Amino acid sequence: MITTGLASADPRDVTVAFNRGVGGAVDGQAAETYLLRHDGTEVLLAPAREPTYRTLPAEGGLSTGYASFETPILTAADRIRLRRMAGEIRQRLPGMPGIESGGPFDIELGFITEHLWLFQVRPFVENRRAGTTNYLLDMDARQAFGGTIRMDQPLQPAESR
Repeated sequence: MITTGLASADPRDVTVAFNRGVGGAVDGQAAETYLLRHDGTEVLLAPAREPTYRTLPAEGGLSTGYASFETPILTAADRIRLRRMAGEIRQRLPGMPGIESGGPFDIELGFITEHLWLFQVRPFVENRRAGTTNYLLDMDARQAFGGTIRMDQPLQPAESR
């Protein structure tokens, strides 16, 4: 969870990404991702699409589970809990001893049954150089003007189109 709107650029929003099992969203799996807007609305940015997930059996080791895509990972009640946790972290963390950031925060957490467990909170560090990469800017420009980006071909510089 990131306590800012990555897709909206609104610092009052919250972005959450969840997978089934352990480690999914932080390991780069295609996560179920929501934008939880500050006005109480929400947008599903991406559904989870990983067919397998890892579990930690009580006897130890790792096990593989198989996903069903019929139901979302996060329930409406889960999303309410996440909103509350983000609000509490935003309120409590700035000014705490050793905390030099006022946010946004990068939060690692998970649900076990219906209980929310906090694993780690740290300042969110955005890669500001990514916003100045010509390749990425060219993709943004094409999308802004309704262009098509072909994933099977290299991007052409804007001046050659």
